[in-house]
Amino acid sequence: MSLMISQRKFHLFWSDIGGAGPKIESSDLSGSSRKILVNRNLILPISLSIDIPNRRLYWSDPKTSSIESINFDGGDRRLVKTFAFDESKPAYLDVFEDYVYYSTFEYQHRSSVRKISKFGNSSSTILLRDLPRHSDLILIHESKHKTSISSVCSNYASPSPKNSLCLPIDERTSTFVCSHGYKYNGEKFTCEENRNFSPACKMPCLNGGTCAVWNNNEKKSGNHESCVDCKNGFTGRYCQIDLCHNFCLNSGICKIYNETTKVGKNSGFDDAVFCNCPPQYDGPRCQRYKCTDYCKHGSCHVDRADFLPRCMCDDGYFGERCEQLSHESSSDPCWERCYNNGTCFVTPYGLPVCQCPPGFDGMRCQQCTALDCANGAVCLGDLGPNREICRCKMGFEGPLCEIDLCKDYCHHGICNRVGHSLKCDCPARFSGPRCSIDRCDGLCQNNGVCIEQPEAKNVACVCKRSFYGVFCEKRYTCDDYCQNNATCVEFNDTLTCKCPAGTSGDRCENLNCLPCRNGARCFKIDPTFSPQTHLNAIRLGDFFIQCRCPLGLTGQFCDRYDDANNHYCSSHLRCLNGLCHKPAGSSPRCLCRAGWRGLVCNLPTCYNYCLNDGYCLAINQIAICKCRGGYSGNRCERFDGNSTQIKATASRSRDNLSRPLLIVLLPLFVLLLLGGFIFYATFNKWRRLDIQFRHNRMHDDQILQNPSFLSGSEDDLSAFEGESTNFTNPLYDNVYNDTVVNTTNNEEHELLPNRDQTRNGHN
Repeated sequence: MSLMISQRKFHLFWSDIGGAGPKIESSDLSGSSRKILVNRNLILPISLSIDIPNRRLYWSDPKTSSIESINFDGGDRRLVKTFAFDESKPAYLDVFEDYVYYSTFEYQHRSSVRKISKFGNSSSTILLRDLPRHSDLILIHESKHKTSISSVCSNYASPSPKNSLCLPIDERTSTFVCSHGYKYNGEKFTCEENRNFSPACKMPCLNGGTCAVWNNNEKKSGNHESCVDCKNGFTGRYCQIDLCHNFCLNSGICKIYNETTKVGKNSGFDDAVFCNCPPQYDGPRCQRYKCTDYCKHGSCHVDRADFLPRCMCDDGYFGERCEQLSHESSSDPCWERCYNNGTCFVTPYGLPVCQCPPGFDGMRCQQCTALDCANGAVCLGDLGPNREICRCKMGFEGPLCEIDLCKDYCHHGICNRVGHSLKCDCPARFSGPRCSIDRCDGLCQNNGVCIEQPEAKNVACVCKRSFYGVFCEKRYTCDDYCQNNATCVEFNDTLTCKCPAGTSGDRCENLNCLPCRNGARCFKIDPTFSPQTHLNAIRLGDFFIQCRCPLGLTGQFCDRYDDANNHYCSSHLRCLNGLCHKPAGSSPRCLCRAGWRGLVCNLPTCYNYCLNDGYCLAINQIAICKCRGGYSGNRCERFDGNSTQIKATASRSRDNLSRPLLIVLLPLFVLLLLGGFIFYATFNKWRRLDIQFRHNRMHDDQILQNPSFLSGSEDDLSAFEGESTNFTNPLYDNVYNDTVVNTTNNEEHELLPNRDQTRNGHN
């Protein structure tokens, strides 16, 4: 536990890791006005520190590996730093200016001192290393610890009563706490001796209570201690229960009746406290919304003038609570149709229409031009000049009905408008009219975890190991925790069980059979049987369990040969799927056939085990076949004859036939393709050679007018005149027949012009 005192704010802050669970609380200096600030997501808050200027409280929790902070009233919870699993965990801390200084838990009880920004999101700085042990951390500075603080107690004109201590409540008021054995008399301003006090009374009483010893002879022998004369508003064995805590709902303010009302162990809520409720709520605890189920056939709102509920009736109803049905409404469509003195008339189609006076609008004249009523509210302007108001529908309020009461109405649930009232649909964890009561709050003890059970609309406690009970309120001991002869080990307040063979579970509560091998089977044996039957057996509760070994094997799990009683293959060892072999000078052994293994060859392997293309799987040292379509059996040895499977088998057969054909035809196809390519290449080569020796005849003007033919024309061609046979080559005959002069006919052939003639012509 850690305790801090705020000198300036006159408050106590402390952490508590026992009782109903870890929590951080506060009170005034007298112990009254006690309040729980944090009770969730805590495990071991071992150190507290206060930041007076900013009114914040910081704490460290090495179990959650975090440093966090809250306001003095318990709000605005913030995470300063979360430490990784490989970082040193925070131990004790103190706050000064903008930093949190903390010591750490490290290996071999070593420690270090570090600092980190109190605003978070930064790495730590190491200030001191390798301290011999971790201890509390206190920062001393004149601005942090004031010694000249004045209080209302130091300003009293008269001294404090004898045997008393003055404690300031705030800057203006104080109270007195009497010494042990005395009680305070407010009328006489004295601490009077408590006649019921006994020096043997050691009970710590809070909130002004006095310890007294009661004689209880009528009930049982001996005396017992109790706290009496608790301060108003407190009760309980130690006067520790604040009757105002979570008593008033819906922001109601809890009050004590008067100073003369003495709240003791026989007092209840009704005669001690009461609630000042907001205008919209009433009831002993402000639990009822005034409009709930008030208007029978209309919407309700709470009038802001007298805080009474008012109804706006639906069509066809009237009365203070819209409880009366108008008979005229069934025959007259204009009955109470128009608001604000609007004039109603019926169209030829039988529909009512409102004609609104100046300043009003809407289908029923329900809207004022001067007010913009929201959320379907009706503006009422017939109350007088400039007195328009908005009449809100159920679930809305405000001058313009702009406030949705459903917003934040259900603290942890879903708000629904059912008829003319608000209803909360609460999850399993929360209850109450507005889902404000956390059913898990303080429910589970000893760090048990409260969980929701949505199906059952309930909550339950999941206990940590070593605890049990509905609220985890009971603790196991080693005498009754482990079951089935398990060994119990206690370490750091945690019980652990070492389970014997054949059991499992946190408490060894599950009874299993032994993991027998090599085909042996596990049996339960009655303890009344002869001791010989208990050989290699294990006792579990009221019976024994044992592995029955095949012939030739022994051991608790039948995992070795029985060499002591194994001499001959014929009678001492049975090899199920193999041959018994006895080497010279040793005991018989099994030689397994292919597909089998084990000391007696009883365990199948996957080697050639599955038939008909079955797929073999080794599961738990057993070969299991996954058969293809059409086959079944342990080794896929049976053909089922199913038509679909037959088709699949036929398809596989066709596939098996097509494979060799494909192997033969593929090379032939390649050879044919290669031969075709060679033939095509050879054919193209000869075709190109043939084209080179072809000559196409050209027209005369293309040949004879070429200047190249004119060069060297001085040669005498007379020898060739008239002798066309001089060209014996048929190809040349075809080309040059037209150039030969035929003297026997009169046909003229164009020849190349004579150079002399050409020259003479030019001359």
